[in-house]
Amino acid sequence: MSRRHLARLELRVMVRELLAALPNMRLQADARPRRTYGVIRGVREVAVEWDAAG
Repeated sequence: MSRRHLARLELRVMVRELLAALPNMRLQADARPRRTYGVIRGVREVAVEWDAAG
């Protein structure tokens, strides 16, 4: 497995665990991801919101 594929797998696992830990988190209705460009491309930030656990 290449480093690139391993990094993608690690990121996928991290996001899955984050979503499991914060089940009430969701994208804001009008959210648009801010992206990075150039050599390293990806998402810089995404607006989210969540309900308080009750």
